[in-house]
Amino acid sequence: MQQVKRLLLLHIPTAQCNLQCKYCYVKQRNEWKKEKKSFARSPEFIAKALSKDRVGGTCYVNLTAGGETLLDPEVLELIELLLEEHFVEVVTNGTLTERFRVLAKLPPQKLKRLVFKFSYHYDELKRLGIIDRFFENVNLMKQCGCSFTIEMVGSDNQIEEIDELKRLCMQKLGAVPHVTLPRNEKNTNLDIYTKLERSKYIEIWENNFNSKFLDLKLKLLGEKRNEYCYAGCWSLFINLGTGFAQPCYGQLINQNIFVDINKPIKWIAVGKCCSQPYCYNGHAFLTFGIIPELDMPTYFDVRNRNCEDRDWIVNEVKDFYKSKLYESNEEYSKKEKVNNEIKKAINLVPSIYLTTKMLMKKRLEND
Repeated sequence: MQQVKRLLLLHIPTAQCNLQCKYCYVKQRNEWKKEKKSFARSPEFIAKALSKDRVGGTCYVNLTAGGETLLDPEVLELIELLLEEHFVEVVTNGTLTERFRVLAKLPPQKLKRLVFKFSYHYDELKRLGIIDRFFENVNLMKQCGCSFTIEMVGSDNQIEEIDELKRLCMQKLGAVPHVTLPRNEKNTNLDIYTKLERSKYIEIWENNFNSKFLDLKLKLLGEKRNEYCYAGCWSLFINLGTGFAQPCYGQLINQNIFVDINKPIKWIAVGKCCSQPYCYNGHAFLTFGIIPELDMPTYFDVRNRNCEDRDWIVNEVKDFYKSKLYESNEEYSKKEKVNNEIKKAINLVPSIYLTTKMLMKKRLEND
């Protein structure tokens, strides 16, 4: 059984999308339809930069774009290359049939390590008349032996459609979708993006979906993390358009891993200095054990659904998603924690410079 060594969250910096969801973060940030080159380097270069030797072992690799992940055709080559050494999870709206047909031709051993997080944007699928296409693509990858999970955003505008969207998902896939929370990006607390009272919102979505994923998201909502966190040592968030890397989504940029791929990556833990109001992607970070002292379900537990024909998460992915980071990594001793703080202090000025540079570039692009 292979165990997870690190979490590598790869961000494709494009807001291009073929859907126009009302609750989309890209829409909230006014980044809709901004065109950017997705990758700073070739897929071959990126795969080498993230080789098993360089990152220390087999990793959980998540591929997500600001818009639709599979729009850039180079992504297909990158997925195939990354699958040679890692497990790859692709976040997608499930509508680009030709992309899935290409991926379906990958060798069976690679398909067994490939996972899709299909975003079930029911309102948009219905508006465009492509609901059947979505489920056909999901079933294509299911038949190929891939693992998958179906997740929908619990948005106000879909409440009246709950019965129908549940019925369709049950009919086509044997289970109802998991539910995630829409975030209010204009609120520094990153609260739920809803016009409803929180208690009413929770009642509606909890009662209708029995989703362990949603249960965990609600449990973590607004809960500031003060424990010792190994994000940065056991994880990296990497912008594929620049090579800039951060310990996780909300921390300062602390390096560019593309400058010289023959040099080792800096693994510097966040420790007790998290800048976020709560761990809004704790469904992955915390379930994989980025904070060892927390008692959390496994990533498999919150992503899977059990159906009559098969689980959503299968094959090698099932065991991999049950593994924990602290099983394949050593926790710091007191001395190592002190040394880590020294590393952070030494790296602080370069981190502020890199982060400021990135923010200024983004602001100029948005003007």
